[in-house]
Amino acid sequence: MFALEKRAEFFDLQAKRMLVLAFAAAVLSTALLSVATALVIVFWLLSGRFAATWQRVKTEPVVWMVLGLLGLSLIGMAYTPAPLNEALEGAGKYAKLALLPLAVFLLDDMRWAKRALYAFLGALALAVFASYLEGYGLTPDWTAKGDSTAFAGHITLSLFEALGAFIAFTLARFEPQRRVMWVLLGVFFLSHLFILNTGRTGQVLALAMLAVLMFQMLRWKGVLIGGALAAMLMTAAWFGSAQFQQRLLVGAHDLQQYEQGDSRNSLGARLDFWSNSLKIIQDKPLTGHGTGGLKAVYPAYASSQGWLTDNPHNEFLMVTIQWGALALALLLGLFIAMAQASGRLAPEAGAIMWGVLTAYALGGLFNSLLLDHREGMMFAMLVGLLLAWRPGLPNLDKTGST
Repeated sequence: MFALEKRAEFFDLQAKRMLVLAFAAAVLSTALLSVATALVIVFWLLSGRFAATWQRVKTEPVVWMVLGLLGLSLIGMAYTPAPLNEALEGAGKYAKLALLPLAVFLLDDMRWAKRALYAFLGALALAVFASYLEGYGLTPDWTAKGDSTAFAGHITLSLFEALGAFIAFTLARFEPQRRVMWVLLGVFFLSHLFILNTGRTGQVLALAMLAVLMFQMLRWKGVLIGGALAAMLMTAAWFGSAQFQQRLLVGAHDLQQYEQGDSRNSLGARLDFWSNSLKIIQDKPLTGHGTGGLKAVYPAYASSQGWLTDNPHNEFLMVTIQWGALALALLLGLFIAMAQASGRLAPEAGAIMWGVLTAYALGGLFNSLLLDHREGMMFAMLVGLLLAWRPGLPNLDKTGST
């Protein structure tokens, strides 16, 4: 019995370490992220702590919503028009959500929760620093995309920068002894987001999360102040960043082209995808078209001049197309459960949860963030971390190891 317990403690410790690595890898490397998360699962399985995991997560409504979505992704394989390999790929893209309950269990300790959070912020600081070097021509183009972002694409990094800034500013509220450091870090993330990053998604989310942050601090008065700060930030970015100005002008041009009947551009294609997706949903609103089914059915709804897609760039449409009204209800229920859970968490964790909720609920209107690899992984791990961060969370991990 003693030997079995020692083995469980050893593998539990390794799973924790790999999860911390995964938080950093989500920013830095898709390959490393895949390896780290695979090892999290392997070490958790070898630990044999299945009963303890279930006891910890079974009372979390967020976990049940995630399990419901995972179940629908498997059921949807039975009636999808997609080939088996595409259906398996579609289900696999949502399998990452299984990390959420594992994170709840493995990070149920203050030291490991903060290690994971700091790993994300540290990796993000490195990525932003490298992106600045790239943006000003001091290093090669890391991603070979010409978008002044290192280690990740502009949309992914923009989301992480918005999240990182919100987390840093929130920690500044609750850790006065480190307030200057956290504020400077948050400003560092936002500066790259609005000066060099061309990811409009993250910029919109950052402004929305700024309003949330100010509301948390000053209630409705804070929203007015947040709006003024957002306007000042937008004005400064417009006059201080050629990239920011260009992206806004390109967006306006894309919209003008779409109104003239040409949807072959970034914004126009999205509007086309959303319009066609609503038609696809109307045909099978209850059951959807099955896991990975969008690629097979979309051509019948697309115009001759429009682009084809297997992703409508909208999380709400994506799940409803595949699995119908129940999937939409589960996704909305997931976000509602996150909001409800925020009141039961440690104050800083509850505050951060509202930022994550804002980012993924609002961002889900413009991108399929849970479907996307790094973005979905970060959601599962970060929400799991926050659910674990309860008042009175112990400072000694289950293994007693440091």
